[in-house]
Amino acid sequence: MLRRIAKGLVWTSLLALFSCAELERRREPDLLHLRRSEVARLSRPARLANYVPQVTAKNSWRIHSSLAPVAALADGDPSSSAGSAGPCQPSQWILVDLGDDCLFQQVIQWHPAESWPPRFRIDVADQRGFPYELVYLGTGTADCTTAILAHPVRARFVRITTLEAAPRPWGVSELEIR
Repeated sequence: MLRRIAKGLVWTSLLALFSCAELERRREPDLLHLRRSEVARLSRPARLANYVPQVTAKNSWRIHSSLAPVAALADGDPSSSAGSAGPCQPSQWILVDLGDDCLFQQVIQWHPAESWPPRFRIDVADQRGFPYELVYLGTGTADCTTAILAHPVRARFVRITTLEAAPRPWGVSELEIR
């Protein structure tokens, strides 16, 4: 029991060190540890222009995909879904243009019954035509696949691509980015 607790503390410490190093590298403030005076200074309108907004509203997203119908991915109706025409194949994809650079750390796919991706990757880019950066590799799960990125990511374009074939289709009834 103590060994598990110690192991958990080591991983928590390593994650905290990585997070601090990443914040320093990006030169972004760690908003959880600012003093009240620093928060007041950052909340001035002139300072806010330098910070990226949270994810834009779904109705401003432009979505392209090998799944059909594309409109079902962000319509807010869990009973509608977009899916592959047959079994899941490698290189099926969803590309979301958020409309602006946004800061996010989770990509959530809600799946209809028996239609999750076997393995997939998530790539992001700042602008159209820029190279995409791999930010997540994972496997799908039944009902809901939640990809929690190692750190918050700033990007305008988010691409989800399947990596393996599966006997079942890949379907998404709702896509969330937060």
